[in-house]
Amino acid sequence: MENNHTIKTQLPGGREGKIFKIGNLVSRPLNPWTPTIHAYLNHLHQQGIDFVPKPHSIDPQAGVEQVSFVEGEVCNYPLNAAFASETALISAAKLLRKLHDASIGFLNQLTGDEIWMLPKYEPAEIICYADYAPYNVVVKNQHVVGIIDFDTCHPNSRIWDIAYAIYRWAPISRPDADDIFGTSEQHISRAKIFCNAYQMDAALRRHVVPIMIKRLQKMVDYITAEAANGNQDFIANMRDGHHIHYLKDIDYIKANAKTIANGLL
Repeated sequence: MENNHTIKTQLPGGREGKIFKIGNLVSRPLNPWTPTIHAYLNHLHQQGIDFVPKPHSIDPQAGVEQVSFVEGEVCNYPLNAAFASETALISAAKLLRKLHDASIGFLNQLTGDEIWMLPKYEPAEIICYADYAPYNVVVKNQHVVGIIDFDTCHPNSRIWDIAYAIYRWAPISRPDADDIFGTSEQHISRAKIFCNAYQMDAALRRHVVPIMIKRLQKMVDYITAEAANGNQDFIANMRDGHHIHYLKDIDYIKANAKTIANGLL
């Protein structure tokens, strides 16, 4: 019988054939920023944040890193009932707030020599997760209990993270989008619920819509630039029309900016 510690299972996600579960560990491609992310994850665990992967090892020869496996249900679009629930929405916002608050200590001890996947923003407030979406969390009994895949983390502002999280979790997207659910009124109501659960003040909420637009445009620019540089993953994204999806959502958010902003308050 095969030893449980040697069983290798491919995990679903955006990097098909590159991420595997081996026993209780996840094997992922090694990147230049991996040591920085491991240091950050270790800091979080030292702060009592146990809902994120714990670094295990880095193997430069094999080109892989290993982190602990975070138990729970994962889901991509279209979202199932558990991930689309109000319980998941509220717990997702609360977990993001805990993550942000715990990240400040790590931010304060940075030397400036760290390598990040994305450009750092100055002045930074927190370590921004930068892709806080349903496909990057794990759920148990409708509660978001874990966050995975920290590659995109970098120093930035709270609102940069929050705006994109609301875009994904509400979601704030045009009515004919493939991954949409609910009505526009329900989306705005869910966005407000997220803001309340995160405990956002009115001043911060006023920045959500303009930052959301800026954030999505940055993503379009990044996808386009990476594809132009020959990155096969982003070439596939362009081929699948990801950039067009975000551009259409930008137009929708701009056209409904006042309604969305008023709904958050």
